Amino acid sequence: MPIIKKVIDPETGEELTIMIPTQEEICQYFKVLKKQHKIIIVYQYPKCNFCDKTAYYDVKLPEFGGAWGNLCEEHFNDLLKATGKIKDEMLGLGKGQELITKEDLIKLVGEECVNEIMK
Repeated sequence: MPIIKKVIDPETGEELTIMIPTQEEICQYFKVLKKQHKIIIVYQYPKCNFCDKTAYYDVKLPEFGGAWGNLCEEHFNDLLKATGKIKDEMLGLGKGQELITKEDLIKLVGEECVNEIMK
């Protein structure tokens, strides 16, 4: 069951109710992403093919004849704008994957969950 918390919006002063997912819910979310081929666990992050920043995406590049490229957040967002697609439409088998290291995934969901995801 998600944690429900009340917070104050710093810009408006309005009280907001937010739901924070549990560790198990986050784990289930990443399991689904892995099954859908939308994430891939990598040993280390590569560099972006268009700059020297860390790449978090490996995607098919339609403007380059369907070649694949590693993209940083900025260049991935540029690709989304250029194609008019949303992130979910750009990820999946034959489209692209979001990259995450095992260490970063452990920070998000814990080692036990990562071991389940990697089965």
